[in-house]
Amino acid sequence: MVKRFDISVMDEKLQFDVKLQIALRNTALQIMKFYSDTERFKNYVADREKKLKTILDSGEDVEIFNGGTKLFP
Repeated sequence: MVKRFDISVMDEKLQFDVKLQIALRNTALQIMKFYSDTERFKNYVADREKKLKTILDSGEDVEIFNGGTKLFP
């Protein structure tokens, strides 16, 4: 089951933490395209996704929105 979160209703610090993890994940995915050994990037992306679940206190898969804009996945 996927749990949906709208960060636009959360406090600014929590919004920043979520957006930071999403940006770090997306950057790693972009950089990964240029390397043949992608295992460390896959681990890093998985860590960012785990951190998002921790920040949002969710054991389930998550979808993250900012208002009507989908940010993750």
